[in-house]
Amino acid sequence: VAMPTKDLQRWNQDGENMKAMLEKAGYQVDLQYGANDIATQVSQLENMIANGCKVLVIASIDGDSLGTVLAQAKEKGIPVIAYDRLIMNSDAVSYYATFDNWLVGTKQGEFIEEALGLKDGKGPFNIEFITGDPGDNNINFFFDGAMSILQKYLDNGQLVCPSGQTEKAVVATANWATDAAQARFENILSSYYADKQLDAVLASNDSTACGVENALASSYTGSVYPVITGQDCDIAIMANLVNGKQGMSVFKDTRTLAAKVVEMVEAIMKGQEPPINDTETYNNGVRVVPSFLCEPVACTVDNYKELLIDSGYYTYDQLGIDPNAAPAPAAAAAAYKLGMGVSLSMSSSKEGNAQVDATTAAVVLDAEGKIVAAKIDVAQDKMDVTDGAVDTEKAFQTKKELKEDYGMSKIGATEWYLQAAAYEEFLIGKTAADIEAVELVEDGSHTVFADETLKASCSISVGEFREAVLKACADEQGMEFTASEDFALGLAITSDASGSTAATKDEDGVVKMYSNYAAVVVGKDGKILAALIDATQPNITITADGAIADTAFNGTKRELKEDYGMSRIGATEWYIQAAAFEEFLVGKTAAEFGAVELVEDGSHTVFADETLKASCSISVKDLIDVAVLAAGYAD
Repeated sequence: VAMPTKDLQRWNQDGENMKAMLEKAGYQVDLQYGANDIATQVSQLENMIANGCKVLVIASIDGDSLGTVLAQAKEKGIPVIAYDRLIMNSDAVSYYATFDNWLVGTKQGEFIEEALGLKDGKGPFNIEFITGDPGDNNINFFFDGAMSILQKYLDNGQLVCPSGQTEKAVVATANWATDAAQARFENILSSYYADKQLDAVLASNDSTACGVENALASSYTGSVYPVITGQDCDIAIMANLVNGKQGMSVFKDTRTLAAKVVEMVEAIMKGQEPPINDTETYNNGVRVVPSFLCEPVACTVDNYKELLIDSGYYTYDQLGIDPNAAPAPAAAAAAYKLGMGVSLSMSSSKEGNAQVDATTAAVVLDAEGKIVAAKIDVAQDKMDVTDGAVDTEKAFQTKKELKEDYGMSKIGATEWYLQAAAYEEFLIGKTAADIEAVELVEDGSHTVFADETLKASCSISVGEFREAVLKACADEQGMEFTASEDFALGLAITSDASGSTAATKDEDGVVKMYSNYAAVVVGKDGKILAALIDATQPNITITADGAIADTAFNGTKRELKEDYGMSRIGATEWYIQAAAFEEFLVGKTAAEFGAVELVEDGSHTVFADETLKASCSISVKDLIDVAVLAAGYAD
């Protein structure tokens, strides 16, 4: 049995498991480790052949380097089982025993896909890649299997690789070495992530993942810790996995693989056909090698005990985990503030078209005034008013909700929602002063980033974005909250035009595309930690020939405060009642506040509960609907 090295824990485990099982089956076993030196492994194999071995089981250091020595084995009729790493370009390889290495890669890719919500259209997210030794044929299956899941997201812009290092040959790591992985990622972090967050790292195994994690510990300043994959469930990384510094590792139970090799050896020694379940996949350049593929399993913090401890693969002592230890004390709650801002314009209205553009920003600020979460959306509400007609039943969607239907890809540009997400990422870690200081330039009718690097990921007009964000940062009616765990921010806008009136030859019409806004912070338990509500009522006066006669908008209802005028009719002002509604939302899930009983009161739909109604008697049906939507959009 020839193993490549003792430097990686998994090969020690593989070798000892196989040796023990073969000896139990009655065989004499010569187990050698090649110190990751090709010449050493070749010399060991020559000695094994010269000493009259009956079967060779080889995990190669370099799959292309054993052709000459294996020719000697073939000449003496010694069967060769390639173990876990396929030996290339040799007709002496009789069989191959491994795990389904394509499946290893797909499990890693699927973990990232699920963790980032890519199937749901979320993004863009920054990702980097690292795989193993270029001489190990398995990296083709690991990397290509993962990319079979992730490539489409790179193609559509949901995943972005700031370093541009996406080719297998570029992201390979000699000898799967942790120190080489660390050095490469320290360079990546300093060169590309000084002002960016890293959202995911596809690492093909645990030794490269460990290098990434070491680099993050020393060189990463981002506010979001990335999702990191791995493979082998090495003891060295299990603490990171349990503590949330590595999202998953693909578990390949080497006891299963060793047991299968023992079966193969026994069949060969008895002159029988060994167990084989794949005769198509593994071509070593000379022949398709009959193989047995064991199935790998994704290991996470949720199932490591069942997979590793309960199965006897490891003990708690080996992993350095005390199962009886008291839970770690909860993190101290940090102080935050939720703010929302709306920048509304009707300047795009023209004959035949009434248009309201409401650019909306929601931000969460930490105690230092830095943005830790941000959302941007635009309600671009349009109505055809040709000949003074209006459509009171018209349905509206925001630019984010439209996604690909907004249509920027039809002109060869990245879709709006992806560019908006890039702008949201740009905001993270910045104060209002930082944002205001970023240079913008005029580009035709658009106000865009002057910096070409920023413009590469967000080339759309950002002037309105900045205005809305600065309003949100300065929101004097924002809601303060504390949190000791991760939270998510959601923003939603709903619009309708039901109050619009058509123009006649005797009287102008009015287009009333009114909107409601909700920003919510959702805790890990799904309950609202903070919430803000607002509404806009812009009016566009139209003539019977479809011309725009006038536009009127004085501010959002929250901004207007007493000028909204409810106190003139003896009622509590809208912004005060809205604040009471926001407090009602806090501590509840969307399902809970969405199910609260409402009743009709004239033209309004209000709380049925008199206590709730005492502090908030305004119509709340639309406010609840938009808050439920915002909670659903939180990520």
